[in-house]
Amino acid sequence: MERHVVVDTETTGLSTIKGRHRVIEVALVEVINGKITGNSFQTYISPEGRKSTPNAIRTHKLKDCLLYTSPSPRD
Repeated sequence: MERHVVVDTETTGLSTIKGRHRVIEVALVEVINGKITGNSFQTYISPEGRKSTPNAIRTHKLKDCLLYTSPSPRD
């Protein structure tokens, strides 16, 4: 059996400067023997006051007001 878990993230932007942008969504999908099993996980994460850049919003379509009520990274 060959098992993989595919991970995808979304962020508030693409800056490589440490601390500038935040992860705002994490999604995982399980794949066994090349087939998606249906086991998955997805959550939004509060950016703790950081706003997404316009380019990031165009990509992920997640509005800041949705994210501010999401769990904090510590949760």
